[in-house]
Amino acid sequence: MGIHTKINRTELTRRAVLRRAGIFALSGGGVTLLQACGGTTQEPEPTATAVPPTTPPEPTATPRATPRPTRATPAPGAGTAPPAAAGPVVEMNDQLRFDPEQLTIQVGDTVTWTTVGAIPHTSTCDPAKAQNPDENVKLPEGAEVWDSGLVNSGESWSHTFDVPGDYTYFCIPHESAGMVATLTVTP
Repeated sequence: MGIHTKINRTELTRRAVLRRAGIFALSGGGVTLLQACGGTTQEPEPTATAVPPTTPPEPTATPRATPRPTRATPAPGAGTAPPAAAGPVVEMNDQLRFDPEQLTIQVGDTVTWTTVGAIPHTSTCDPAKAQNPDENVKLPEGAEVWDSGLVNSGESWSHTFDVPGDYTYFCIPHESAGMVATLTVTP
């Protein structure tokens, strides 16, 4: 009888542990606990109420989104937008300015516009898209119009200049704020 009593006490102790473990015991973790205590591998009887775990589960890692391209997609009908090349860089900033506002390059040079602040911008030289084309757009004869499309923070857009002359261009959303610049292409 003494051995039988000892077994029952061990069973009661295991049940008490399992009740305190709550969901841990119901999820199969109790089987491992029983094995570690030297008991049998039988599933414990479920209790009427389960105690929720005291700590939330660790979040699982989610796959990262595909990185955004390093240059903006040109708007429909826009000029060519080759990948960024070595050459002058014009920064478009949160002060609604092109930096530098005046630039001189040679025929065949590629200029890259980069948005360095949080506000997206465009580099546009198209009279059809300007609010004030007489003042904010100038193209030499034979030059193609261009529009970078919206260039978001950290993105860049490039354009190669094949026609010499003076250019005046603007940012579509910030033209009325005076975001206008000039470019001279020398032969």
